[in-house]
Amino acid sequence: MLIPYGVDNPMGRLPWMNWAIIGANVAVFGVQVFEGVDLTVYGTVPADLRWYQPLTSAFLHGGVIHLLANMVFLWTFGNNVNDKLGHWRYLAAYVAFAYLSDLGHALMASGWMAGIPCIGASGAIFGVVGTYLTFYPIHDVKIFYFVVFLFGTFRCSAYWIIGFYVTWDVYHATTGTGGAVAVAAHLAGFAVGAALGMLLLSRNWVERDDYDLLSRLTGRHKPRLTERASRQQALQSAAASDTQAEKLAAAGRMRAALQSQVAAEDFAGAAELYRAFLDAFPAEPIDERTHVALANWLIRAGRQAEAAAAFHHFALTHPRHAQAAHALYSAGLLYGQSLGQPARGHALLKEAAARLQDPAKARRALEAAKALEPLRG
Repeated sequence: MLIPYGVDNPMGRLPWMNWAIIGANVAVFGVQVFEGVDLTVYGTVPADLRWYQPLTSAFLHGGVIHLLANMVFLWTFGNNVNDKLGHWRYLAAYVAFAYLSDLGHALMASGWMAGIPCIGASGAIFGVVGTYLTFYPIHDVKIFYFVVFLFGTFRCSAYWIIGFYVTWDVYHATTGTGGAVAVAAHLAGFAVGAALGMLLLSRNWVERDDYDLLSRLTGRHKPRLTERASRQQALQSAAASDTQAEKLAAAGRMRAALQSQVAAEDFAGAAELYRAFLDAFPAEPIDERTHVALANWLIRAGRQAEAAAAFHHFALTHPRHAQAAHALYSAGLLYGQSLGQPARGHALLKEAAARLQDPAKARRALEAAKALEPLRG
């Protein structure tokens, strides 16, 4: 069992529309449990399809596990899609995914499946997942795995875990082994979501970058910069810059090289260039997604001192970003608990606690800061 539970890309706004949709699903499930709902009326019944059923069925679930599984997926992938699209476009997209995915199921259902109600948000959620894949194909997804008595977590790029689930559904759809799972709704929702994402990207109706799927397919994302000469050229350019204008231009070239290397997943080369960038331009920002992806790679690579510096640099150069407080929290934990710098860790954790909007995480930051107090000397 593989369960995605988090992603590494920061957000620029609170995804309250996605939270509202999750809340609506939970509320409707409460009505199901305590008041009862006629699933033959409000679920999607392909043999007796009514115009409203593809929408109402998306808010009904077959049990607590069914609801929780769908909401975890929606939380994991929906928050960033909400951030990218904005609240009302995200709501419109979600409704379209719900409706069209169930229509896909109704068109494909035959035999015994045509006569039973189809319920659940998974078709709409696969639409969200398809859109997420077009926006963030190489961003890391945090995965919880459980196999018999073995369990743990790992990270992989979004296209691996999403590809796994889509391939799984294609297999069941083609072999007829899906049982009572509406795999046709999953695949229809995913196809609609991916198509919408590619349309939005191709028309520049959402913010573009070198990470998105269209950029990678069309060659916009630059090739891997592994040659040391490319990095050395950027370093020499920075060292030779005398005037302020020349320094800004050199910083821009280094930023572009960094973004290209991270987009090409050449993290080792990017880390080398980033160290030089920090030495030359400690107050200059780099692209937010590049920054977060590199900092997370440094942690996975066991380079904790560099990761702490990267998170702290992010908070300093993007002070109003939604993830700035989280970056301070990460830097504080690394400095205080892993790098033997309790005073620095304490100061960063206290600052993070004052800025974190999540009360639970703010409380954890204060607790971590308090634990470091006796060690400061």
